[in-house]
Amino acid sequence: MKVEIENIGGLKRRVKVVVPAERVAREVDKAYHDLRKSVRVKGFRPGKAPRFILERYYGQQVKEHVMSQLIEETLEEVIRDNGLDAVGGVEVEERKMEPGQEMYYVAVVEVMPEIQVEGYEGLEIPEQEVKVTEEKIDKRIEEIRELFARVADVEEERPVQEGDLVLCKMRTLVDGEPLGPKEGEERLLEIKEGEEDERLHKSLIGKRPGETLEIPRRFPDDYKVASLAGKEGKLEVKVISIKRKILPELNDEFAKRLGEYENLEALRAGVRRELEEEERRRLEERTRKRLMEQLLEKYDFEVPESLVAEELEAIMNSVRRKMAVYGIDRGDAQGFVEQMRESYREEARKNVRSSLILRAIAQKEKLEVTEAHLRKAMARIARETGRDLSEVERIYSSREEALERLKESVLEELALDFLRQKAKMVASAA
Repeated sequence: MKVEIENIGGLKRRVKVVVPAERVAREVDKAYHDLRKSVRVKGFRPGKAPRFILERYYGQQVKEHVMSQLIEETLEEVIRDNGLDAVGGVEVEERKMEPGQEMYYVAVVEVMPEIQVEGYEGLEIPEQEVKVTEEKIDKRIEEIRELFARVADVEEERPVQEGDLVLCKMRTLVDGEPLGPKEGEERLLEIKEGEEDERLHKSLIGKRPGETLEIPRRFPDDYKVASLAGKEGKLEVKVISIKRKILPELNDEFAKRLGEYENLEALRAGVRRELEEEERRRLEERTRKRLMEQLLEKYDFEVPESLVAEELEAIMNSVRRKMAVYGIDRGDAQGFVEQMRESYREEARKNVRSSLILRAIAQKEKLEVTEAHLRKAMARIARETGRDLSEVERIYSSREEALERLKESVLEELALDFLRQKAKMVASAA
């Protein structure tokens, strides 16, 4: 087999291959042999149709099959024998096969970059001290009380005040025509600082049931619904009723209602543990971010576009899932995702570079993923997803690609742990 490999710039290699006629003939003979056993030809018993009849009816189909088969087999041999660390798909630029002759094809493959890593010990990371104040505990407990609040009508006749819940009927009008239901939709709004639509909430303060207010609204020029982009409209809001939240009394009985605490003191201790764990995770993420910033500055190299494309698609799928959780229509979500695709490309490229650097460090330090590491990772996934560990293990044991991705992720974490151990602590910025 004749092989030529040409560097055509960056990480792409053009591979020209000539497959000997003898090998081509063997593959063609095998294809017709298999075909004869599986097809029925009118006028011939099963498996008895002569070769020239099969060639007449199935010649092009066999040719396509043989070319694809030989390209797959021989390209794998070329990559292995020439030490090409190929990644991603293959682009076949040219291929030619004629009866009794050699087969010729040209393919372009992308290879992994060669990353020389050194000097990665002694990176700077911020000091890590987990601090949970009494104020933070109080705030979290208030948030828990909010979850158990009852809603009751405000009995006295008064206008809307800060802290109220307001039942409204709302509709958006453009050119005098409503968007959505003609009568509008009912919504329960909480009037408090920090809410997303602060202008609406401030406008409602002082209004009474039965009153209506109008708020001008302009749709952005790049609004996802093209027919509304750049148009002026208004939001019409009618106050139906005013309600208030009644929080449960903060005592031992409330703590017991949560199921795992005997009294208020135990609740505070549990909340402290929860906040400390959240703080630890936050500090770990900050440390990871700081380490990766330094590594990305230290090592500059080209990354395979096929890996960037894969990572970009993974990010887009994550965005789609989040939008589905928020109840956004699939069609609207898809349009938004496509608009945002290019804005996420640089993030995808950075993620790929980060992974390749960590894997290079892991390889240099001879870090290896053990069964214990994998089991620990699966246990964490089981906790986070609310599944049994046995179920998670069964999923990964039946999905080879998923298991490989998990191994790669664990290997990167091992590299990060190594870097943390070798890092230099510095005072955190105020």
